[in-house]
Amino acid sequence: MTDASLYKIIEEALPIKIGHPQAGPAWNVSDWLTGNADADIKSIQSVQNASKMMTAGSLAIKRTAHTVIAALLAYYKEGVQWDLSESNVIIAHEKEAPLCLRVYLNHTVSYAERMDQSAFMRRLYFDWCKPLILSVSAVSNVNKLVLWENIYIYIRSFYLKTAPQLEGLVQLDWQKELDELTHEDFFGIDEPNPFHHLHHFKAKRVMEDGSRVRSTCCYKVQLPGGKNCKTCCQLKA
Repeated sequence: MTDASLYKIIEEALPIKIGHPQAGPAWNVSDWLTGNADADIKSIQSVQNASKMMTAGSLAIKRTAHTVIAALLAYYKEGVQWDLSESNVIIAHEKEAPLCLRVYLNHTVSYAERMDQSAFMRRLYFDWCKPLILSVSAVSNVNKLVLWENIYIYIRSFYLKTAPQLEGLVQLDWQKELDELTHEDFFGIDEPNPFHHLHHFKAKRVMEDGSRVRSTCCYKVQLPGGKNCKTCCQLKA
């Protein structure tokens, strides 16, 4: 399969665009890994008219979380192992996009060395997810558990809803795949697994469509005219 074919599958399955935004302010998420997120999050807060910086920080991670799912889909579909920390990930302000933010993968880079599945998942965590969350949490004062859940909800949805229904994807025991990723020691005995904490200890009720009610609020409701997500922990059953 060509890169173009894989990118088309990703664009059809996920709210991600391949390429570069054509208009509107845009921010290079890759720069945030080195602690340069402050000015960008403030800018996102401004264009969203968000009352608090933590709202912009949380929602920026919630959109960026789809890059993790894109990397998982690329791996399960074609066996490619993207190094998101070396790729070019951009968030752009677009009024018609969810949360007024759209994620673009402008350029993808694969790891030089070939790894087994578990090793790749760990690199994705340590090279991309963790430094991104630490950076955004530090400048926007968002509880890190909120940001981890912003990623976890899409990981869970990928394994239990998207992957089982995706045409052309070799079907695995997706529940087993999720159970492995959320195992307590998956990232090492000295690295608490936030997905384990959310999957087991913070587990809430499951809705009729298979979605799970969140244990934290993503702050979308704090946007002007914002409404609670259907899985918001603030909503009663």
